[in-house]
Amino acid sequence: MNETTDQKTFGDFSIASLLLCGFLSAGLSFSGLLQSGHVNLLPFLFSFIGILLFFLTEKAMNKKASENEKIINIFRTSMFVIALLVGFFFSLIAGTIYLLITVYLWNSYHGFYIAPLLKRHILFKEFLESLIFIPVALFPVALGVPDKIFSPESQAYAFMICSSFFIYKICRRLDPKTFPDPPAPIHFYGYRTIFYCCLIALLISVIGADVAGMKFILWPLLLTVFFSLVLVLCDSSKFFVAEKVTEFAFYFQVWAGTLPLFISFA
Repeated sequence: MNETTDQKTFGDFSIASLLLCGFLSAGLSFSGLLQSGHVNLLPFLFSFIGILLFFLTEKAMNKKASENEKIINIFRTSMFVIALLVGFFFSLIAGTIYLLITVYLWNSYHGFYIAPLLKRHILFKEFLESLIFIPVALFPVALGVPDKIFSPESQAYAFMICSSFFIYKICRRLDPKTFPDPPAPIHFYGYRTIFYCCLIALLISVIGADVAGMKFILWPLLLTVFFSLVLVLCDSSKFFVAEKVTEFAFYFQVWAGTLPLFISFA
C-alpha cells in the first residue's frame, strides 16, 4: 500500500501501514496454529510479535534511508532475541525457522550480495524476496506442533502464501506510465512475460489450496485472479483491476487457514 504525506504516522510508519502489518501477522499466526491443531494464547502472542517484527523490519529496510539504520539494527537485534527465546521456551525447530527468517531478511537488505545482478533481473529479485514467506508461514505451525511443519498440508499452505505474495509483488505496480524507484517489473519485461510468470505462481497456489484442503474456498478466488490477469493482457489500461484483485487475493489467502473454523461456528 502506498503511503502519502497526509497520513497519520507513528514514528517512521503510517498508522495504515502498522494496521496492515498487524492484520497480516494475525492472519498468518491464526492460520499456522490452526494448521498445527494447537491454538494457545502464548504461542499465538510469540507468533504475532515475531511476524509483526518481520513486517516492520522489512518495511524499514525497504526505505533504505540513512536515518533508518538505527531502527533497523534495533529490529534485527530483537528478531535474534525472539529466535533465541522461541528456541529455548518452545522448540528448537521454531527458533531455527525464525533465525532463518532473520538471516534471510538481512541478506535481502544487502541484495543477497549480488545487488548489481538483481538490478538487471528484477523478476529474479522479486522471486528471491518472496521465498521468505515459506518459513514465515511455517513459523506459527512450528510454535504449535513442530513436527507438523513437515505435513503436506502445512507445506502446501506455505508455498501457496509464497506464490500468492510473488503474484501480488509483481502486480502491484502495473501502470506502464509511471516510473517508480526502484523500477517495476512491467518496465523490464512487459505484460506478456508478467502474465506467464503469474500463471506459474498461480498454478502453485491452485495445487497448494488443493493439498491444504482449501480448494472450495480458494479456487474461485484464484480463478478471479486469472481472469484479472487475462483482462490486463488484453487491455493494458485495466492494469488497476489486476493490482486490486491480486492484493485482495494475497490478504485473503493469509487468513484462509482460519476460514474452516469460522464456517464451523456458522
